Amino acid sequence: MSKTILILTLALTASIFITGCGGEDAPDDTASQPTVQAASKATPRAASQSTPSSPDAAAQGDESAQVVTERVSALNQSRELHSATLLQDGRVLATGGVALGDLLVSAELYDPASDAWSATGDMNEARAEHGAALLQDGRVLVAGGGTSRAPVSSAELFDPATGEWSVAAGMAQARLSHTMTALPDGRVLVTGGRSSDREDVATAEIYDPQSDTWSGAAAMSVARWAHTATLLSNGRVLVVGGGARFDIHDTAEIYDPQSDTWSAAADLSGPRIEHRAVLLGGGKVMVSAGFGQSSLLANGEVYDPATDTWTETGEMPQDLHRHAMVALENGGALVVGGFTQSSPSHVVIEMAVYDPQSNEWTEAGSMAGERRNHTATLLQDGSVLIVSGMGNVGLLSEVSEVYAPTR
Repeated sequence: MSKTILILTLALTASIFITGCGGEDAPDDTASQPTVQAASKATPRAASQSTPSSPDAAAQGDESAQVVTERVSALNQSRELHSATLLQDGRVLATGGVALGDLLVSAELYDPASDAWSATGDMNEARAEHGAALLQDGRVLVAGGGTSRAPVSSAELFDPATGEWSVAAGMAQARLSHTMTALPDGRVLVTGGRSSDREDVATAEIYDPQSDTWSGAAAMSVARWAHTATLLSNGRVLVVGGGARFDIHDTAEIYDPQSDTWSAAADLSGPRIEHRAVLLGGGKVMVSAGFGQSSLLANGEVYDPATDTWTETGEMPQDLHRHAMVALENGGALVVGGFTQSSPSHVVIEMAVYDPQSNEWTEAGSMAGERRNHTATLLQDGSVLIVSGMGNVGLLSEVSEVYAPTR
């Protein structure tokens, strides 16, 4: 098998759940499937004293990279392929995911004020690669996810006031690797994903928290999974890239919730899947890295809704997928960790910052350890919380770190 075919097959059939020791992710058909974890009985850990990470920790990856993050309190449960949602009170809710073959029902809360993770109520159903969205009333909706062979259609709601979950109405279609976007009118848009029959879908649904109901929305022009959806400043939603079967898309489209219609947006410069996307400070959308047609990508593209055009960025420090990206308060973006083909260690310890003024990426130092399938969340003080994920030796990291951007 040629390298090109191998990489393309890996991109489109890679396991949703990682079983490996460093190196390439296991193909879906050969990966062992997770088991469902019993309800968590963990007790909250005491908050640990925040101390700067030692630069020696970077020796696992780039020895010349300086650790610029600060270690914070560790999770009660290490996890990857989870979700992390910033709550209205400034805390962060981490839900579900996978822990070395176990599909998780557990959830926990991080309080930046006390630097402490505390266990909260378990979800009603274990899930990973699910969607999560903050509702206007402060609750969090999670929906879908599951395993690569058994996606679910169920949804549930977390109430931060009580720390408990309640069952919500289920979606019409089971799906994972989909997107969930909170709309300005309080509803939540779900798009695409992989269904229970392992087919990639073009369908979309909308959840109304006032009535606890799902309704069908207009379908996208093509089926997509591992795509991105970004809420634009005008209230519409930009969907970019992703794949369907053995096709990786270079297309983008825009959903208008007022008319329930999709319209074509300008195409990307090339196909892209398992990338990341954020809304930048000026209203443009940055998409970064991911898989292209035959290899991992080391660049980004910026979409301008005013002109319906894409502009390629300068090269990123390395090619990536399974990374995390957040928009920063200064109008730029931060990329954290991921999986790369450009380094023998494969799992990335470094971070990179995008400057919209120069349209260039620069190295931003290192974390304390490598990670992929993690989350990065912008906190209310402008710093970034980096949570768990899989390290380079196939072990989960329970370490959490905070990166404080230079203002």
